[in-house]
Amino acid sequence: MTSATFTSRKTVLLTAGIVALVDQISKFFAVQNLENRPRLVLIEDYFFSGAPWVTLTVTRNTGAAFSFGTSATWVFSIIAVVVIGVIFRFSLKISNKWWLLTLGLMMGGALGNLIDRIFRDPGVFVGGVVDFVAVEKFAIFNVADAAITIAAIAIVFLTVFRVDETKNKNGI
Repeated sequence: MTSATFTSRKTVLLTAGIVALVDQISKFFAVQNLENRPRLVLIEDYFFSGAPWVTLTVTRNTGAAFSFGTSATWVFSIIAVVVIGVIFRFSLKISNKWWLLTLGLMMGGALGNLIDRIFRDPGVFVGGVVDFVAVEKFAIFNVADAAITIAAIAIVFLTVFRVDETKNKNGI
């Protein structure tokens, strides 16, 4: 294993580990402090309705984004395992720090939600993912979901601006 390969692997795994850890800690605190309690209003929509806009409330999602496929939790578990493996393998060929961080965000988000699917009720590979940040009339999500979304946006950005995944350049 070359030094560059080790650095690539370390960057992706460290980023993924931090994302998954922050995700699991935030879910732990959300479940402990918010589950079975009234929603906590963070931001009210003062400009239009005066109603709550961003709230904290715990839900369990056995599906994918926007609760799609709630009866196929095991499928999303398998997809997450495959995504993590593909990212890990692909990251060995990458040396650009921005691509490595982006892949680490994606892997960490997939890992954070996979941990829920494995270890939360109702059982292994069918557990509900804890979501707790609710944006009214949009979605309810968690840190892992946010990391995946940021990574997807970064991939578009890096692709549009043709950032070479094998070279570190000044700037980006």
